[in-house]
Amino acid sequence: MLKKIEYLNDGIRLCIEDLNEKINEASSLVVKQRSNKHVKVSNEILQCLIKKIDNQYIVHINFSDLKNITLYPIEIFDLYLAKDAELLPLEISRNLEMPAKYMSTKLLNIYYVKTYITNDNRIALYLTQDKLHFNLVKADCFEDFVQLSISDQKQYNQIKTELAINTHSYSARSGNNNEILCSTFNVFDLLNSYPESTELELYAQITLNKNIKVLINLLTENESNHQTKHFSLLLNKNVISINSNEKKLKVAAFGSCVTRDNFNSKFNLNYKNHFELIRYQNQSSIISLMGNPIPYNREKIDNLNQYEQNDVFDDLEKNFLNDLINKQPEALILDFFGDVYFGCLKTNSSYFTNNRWKITKTSFYRELNEVTTFNLNTNLSEYFTLWKQSIDKFLQIINREIPNCKIILHKARFTGMYYDQEQNIKKINSDTDIELLNAFWDQLDEYVISNYEVSTINVKQNYISIADHAWGIFHLHFEPNYYKNFLAQLIKLTK
Repeated sequence: MLKKIEYLNDGIRLCIEDLNEKINEASSLVVKQRSNKHVKVSNEILQCLIKKIDNQYIVHINFSDLKNITLYPIEIFDLYLAKDAELLPLEISRNLEMPAKYMSTKLLNIYYVKTYITNDNRIALYLTQDKLHFNLVKADCFEDFVQLSISDQKQYNQIKTELAINTHSYSARSGNNNEILCSTFNVFDLLNSYPESTELELYAQITLNKNIKVLINLLTENESNHQTKHFSLLLNKNVISINSNEKKLKVAAFGSCVTRDNFNSKFNLNYKNHFELIRYQNQSSIISLMGNPIPYNREKIDNLNQYEQNDVFDDLEKNFLNDLINKQPEALILDFFGDVYFGCLKTNSSYFTNNRWKITKTSFYRELNEVTTFNLNTNLSEYFTLWKQSIDKFLQIINREIPNCKIILHKARFTGMYYDQEQNIKKINSDTDIELLNAFWDQLDEYVISNYEVSTINVKQNYISIADHAWGIFHLHFEPNYYKNFLAQLIKLTK
């Protein structure tokens, strides 16, 4: 029966009274590292001799005997009495004398240690690094690799330091700044090493004497409010993303699925760790957006599902700009699919997008009088002139009313190819002249880049469509890596 616990400079002393005569000369005290979410089996890490002195037994747990162990930021060590190859819990006296606080000396000069009684009335040791951490300077997720950069803690500059993901360690090299350590992880190695939907925690790993490996949290700190950010990786099929508890950036988007899909968990599993999409307008023309609202009867917007109806309502009501002013996004992403692919329908008083997939199915469209098709293909000079006037007006209002909003141009382009189910490359069965449409898109993008201060996202690799895309095969429905690449570029632009 455990009567007393004392803290020593190099460990802990236990005083045991053996009323039931469970202890013999072969008995010992075993210290086991409790299993955790990374280490599934508890490990015996120390075996301590039991000495009889007068009428009680004394055990000295000497931490200097630790070796060949990996320690995480928080650890629990359980204590057992070993007798005849059997591990027995230590019985605890009702009058147990136990320190209420942590030991005054740190284990390995890293861990605060205290004893505590578990819920099932056993004795255990609790170890914590408290606020110790390495600073994560930069974390980037690219198509083929993840790269992390950490600041080297001065107290460990003579100690082997690596990066660790869960239970696997990776070597680190000095960066351009000698105080920075960089480590690169192959995405496909990670995807092959862990099950789908696994969250991978990131650590710095230092190796001490006797092959003791200590994993230390990677954090960043916001100096203005002293808030820390914790980082992890999340795997899902072919997607790997970096998670953190940092503040989400408020984003708005105007364009098409090639932009919107990047803010859909089907394509970028954990985009919400970085961004909050607060407003989106789908498949509209800039000319339509900046035109006068079109009166309509909501009952006439029929033969569509709710999602499609909302797109038509948005295009006719033209509230997007006012909503942006009210919501004040920190970033606005634009792609000009609506102008390139659809163009407009011209009425006596305004314009609306000639969305052949939606509005042409409605009673509203069928009952229109005096409407003219107006697009880049048949009215290039006139359309481009009006489009420039419209985009000028739009961007000038954005710059005036939302001055802290970063404008980002998504330079998406149509593809004519796709991967079939057997990963063979096939031509998309379509009459769309993608070379002509891409040339129009080049012209619109170039005008904005030449005349306004904007950032760009250009996913340069030759990505193509894919047969098992969530929305089917189309010229802007790309393979999964497209969206990972887009998100990596967006994070780099906005952080």
